Amino acid sequence: MLEGFAAAKVLVEGLRRAAPRITRASLHQALDTLGRYDLGGLALEYTPARHSGLEYADLSIVAANGKFRR
Repeated sequence: MLEGFAAAKVLVEGLRRAAPRITRASLHQALDTLGRYDLGGLALEYTPARHSGLEYADLSIVAANGKFRR
């Protein structure tokens, strides 16, 4: 769940930086120059050599009633 949130935040920031004329190349350039990006206490990094972004993963358990247990 957190990984999807982080991916969405990075994509939106990349699109914001690639604007006003967003192309595949401008988005790629924007993400390559993102550098260290803080998601509000959870930091990730994108550079031309590092495309993994978030280096944190957590296991989420969803109970039968649809609520998160962890």
